[in-house]
Amino acid sequence: MMGDSVTVVPLGPGAFEGRDYDEAVRVGTIVRRNRSRLVANGVCPACRGQFDRQLVESDQPYMTAAGYQIKGSCVDCGQVTAGDVRETLLSHPAVVSFFWRHDIDVREPYAGETVLPPEDTITERSSDPLTLAVTYRADDDELTVVVDETVTVLEVE
Repeated sequence: MMGDSVTVVPLGPGAFEGRDYDEAVRVGTIVRRNRSRLVANGVCPACRGQFDRQLVESDQPYMTAAGYQIKGSCVDCGQVTAGDVRETLLSHPAVVSFFWRHDIDVREPYAGETVLPPEDTITERSSDPLTLAVTYRADDDELTVVVDETVTVLEVE
């Protein structure tokens, strides 16, 4: 689980061979984080083609935060993928740097789960065009990242 949403990561049999439960969960976490990084950069997780992504309203229990999820499809293979905006932004340089200054390496497989902000820190700044602000916290410090409907970072506060 990530924060207050559920994540499903399909893994093949090889992910479990020779691994105990904790090791298999670590593999799943790494796969999910890599998929989020690809989506953040507009790359299809399946074929590595061009991935068009958009923030959409969602009531799905998976990969949804504060009623929104990133949903996209590959222009090459048609793969459809959804993602949590909070996790997708963890790979943005400003977010990585923010947590690094607080001695947290968000690139570590389990670090993301400890730093994902609760859903109530996601606010809609505008509905037309859609812009969301996601606020990350560490110690007494905050970083807010504002994204548009294509999940392009507009500003960092």
